[in-house]
Amino acid sequence: MSGFNFYVENVYDGRQFKENIGTVQKSGFNRKVLANFEKPLVEEFFDYLSVICPKQENKPTISIRINDLYVSELTRAMSETAYATLVIDINRI
Repeated sequence: MSGFNFYVENVYDGRQFKENIGTVQKSGFNRKVLANFEKPLVEEFFDYLSVICPKQENKPTISIRINDLYVSELTRAMSETAYATLVIDINRI
């Protein structure tokens, strides 16, 4: 049973820059590379949200527009920190 009182009908990609979602570090040398999902961003978000907010007739419907998504990593001498920024609009249908 979901703890959400809505389900997501549509996810839209409203980002200005759609080529990637940021940068991550790979390998032992922490080489910076562009990050992306395996599937298109809209599909990844919709698939996840349909699991955590399953469609049910008695629940209100919302749509989500992703305006910005950016991930990055910062490595220091003894630590690594990951950052993520997500800006969305939610519209109740």
